Amino acid sequence: MINYRVIGNNPDNEWVVMIHGAGGSMSTWIRQIPDYVRHFNLLLVDLAGHGESQDAFGSDKISFDLLADQVMEVVDHLKLEKSHFLALSVGCIVAQMIAQRHPSRVKKLVLAGAITRLNLKAKVVVGATNKLKRVLPFRAIKWLLVNVILPQKETREIYMESVEKVSYSNFLMWMEIIPKMNYVISDLFRKNCELPTMYLMGSDDYFFIKEAKNAADSNPRSSFEVVPEAGHACNLDNKKYFNKASIDFFLA
Repeated sequence: MINYRVIGNNPDNEWVVMIHGAGGSMSTWIRQIPDYVRHFNLLLVDLAGHGESQDAFGSDKISFDLLADQVMEVVDHLKLEKSHFLALSVGCIVAQMIAQRHPSRVKKLVLAGAITRLNLKAKVVVGATNKLKRVLPFRAIKWLLVNVILPQKETREIYMESVEKVSYSNFLMWMEIIPKMNYVISDLFRKNCELPTMYLMGSDDYFFIKEAKNAADSNPRSSFEVVPEAGHACNLDNKKYFNKASIDFFLA
């Protein structure tokens, strides 16, 4: 079972399952926990190959199906019947897959820094990473990726603490699913999710904001909101705006 942490256990409060993005860990939500725990019980997970879930793959080949199943294994273990899901970046793909496969277990979705399609900029970064992994030290690759995707220095420093824990072997395993990502997400986000969904995107998230807006506009059950002065990790860049918008959505 992947590593997880429970914060709060108030029987009167609803649950929020928090799913981080690639290279992150449950510490990605450090700026949400104090505000969120006043309203919700929280379940934070480390996806396979991240945080304290470094050995979670076992003999299984990585896939988004596997990642979704592993999160639901924890949800089932804790006997959570129905929860909200808050996800960031690649974690949004996992959350969306859970919502489509287990709609009765999900109340609402907040998809932050959502990846709904890889545009040309993102494809260039992915292609360059595949080439650079053969010639650059792993630490240099991690530093480059974080600096390209996350514009704010303080956010980069928080994220790098999680990125440093990702082993080279797990990095290579994650790189295996990147070429298949566009097919997976085009299939996922082409189907209209019947659950209330909010897309929260940083104003400076030049890699993914346009595609996320298109995905939100195509689904009458979805709303779209821009987090000002924020990049891809908008939950870290502008926590005050992000926390109010997402908490209000879940409580409404």
